[in-house]
Amino acid sequence: MSERPGKIHRSVSFYDARLRISTGVVEDYRPYLTIGTDSAEMTVSTTGGGPVTLADLELAERLVAAARDYRSKCRAAYTGALPA
Repeated sequence: MSERPGKIHRSVSFYDARLRISTGVVEDYRPYLTIGTDSAEMTVSTTGGGPVTLADLELAERLVAAARDYRSKCRAAYTGALPA
């Protein structure tokens, strides 16, 4: 899925705590992140399938921030600390 204006939006949702999450590097220079289940998979990699750009690094930093926020909200909900 691409974040380009004018493109059709497609949404992938996972509602399963048994997600597989993995990372790796293709061709010694293209990092990737894969999130999936037995029925669907989503992979994030570098812009245009090429070398890492500043935009790719910024995306990785947004992913880390979102994952931290998700963890914090899960912890709060699990401990009953989420506001009603």
